[in-house]
Amino acid sequence: TLFAGISTCNAQKAPYPDAMTREASRKEGAKIFEKEFNQLNTDVEREDFAKKLIHLAIETDDDLNSKCALLNIAKNIGVIINNYDIGMNAIELQTKTFEVSYEDLAIPFLEQLSPQKLTLSKLEQFVADIQIRQKLLIGTGDKFTTLAPPYTGTIQRTA
Repeated sequence: TLFAGISTCNAQKAPYPDAMTREASRKEGAKIFEKEFNQLNTDVEREDFAKKLIHLAIETDDDLNSKCALLNIAKNIGVIINNYDIGMNAIELQTKTFEVSYEDLAIPFLEQLSPQKLTLSKLEQFVADIQIRQKLLIGTGDKFTTLAPPYTGTIQRTA
């Protein structure tokens, strides 16, 4: 199956920080935000805090390790409050910024969510997204770029 009419930005992605760097940045970020996080009493407050971290990460362009740490902390808050959308938004931003596989980040996140909170519709959404990612490959010579949502342009299926 071929798809046509899709516009994409071929911006250069940064290398994904190694495990030691990610852990050191996560610990540093946890120290910075620990007091504020511990004062939050409800999942709604924690969700708002995770959104704040995601927005900080979006605005952080000069320190990629901090950007990665902010997104990982937000994703971890998603696990704590069993919030699929928070975690997947953080993962999506990581895959747009860094050379890292969506599946490599998303599957461990999903495994950590409470089965009672992970609805069938969320799993179906995840599977559909994976299928779309696998189908939407645009060849540029011998290189391929996977498109990630939000998709722009018109998708037309051709034989």
